[in-house]
Order: sequence, then C-alpha cells, then structure tokens
Amino acid sequence: MERYDDMQLRQRAKAIVLECTKRNRYGDPTFSSLQDVVERCLKNIVGDTCWNKARVFTGAFCNQIGLQTSLSV
Repeated sequence: MERYDDMQLRQRAKAIVLECTKRNRYGDPTFSSLQDVVERCLKNIVGDTCWNKARVFTGAFCNQIGLQTSLSV
C-alpha cells in the first residue's frame, strides 16, 4: 500500500479497526465478535479480489515462519 490511493485505503482500514475495537470495548452487542466484525468491514472496503489475495499471502507467510493458522484459503 504505497501509492496515494493505497494510503487512503490504509487510513480507512485503520479507522475501521479503531471504531470496531472501541464499540466492542463499550459492549455493543453487534461488535461482540471483534475479529468477525473487523474482517467483514475490511473486506467490504477492499473487495473480494484484494481480500482473497491478502489471505493467500498471509497464509504463505505464516507457513514460511512456522505458524499454524485457521485461514481457509
């Protein structure tokens, strides 16, 4: 995410994570599963193609460093 558009996307993603975390901490029941809510919100802004590509790269990286993940690619 180095280009200008990518920087805007990064800022939006960061704001979404912060908002979801804040609402989870305040006990909002629609944000009770923080990981699921953050994933759903981020996937909505980046789209399926980018989301799936990121999952593949994350899975490959985790395999490379010896981490087990629950990612279903």
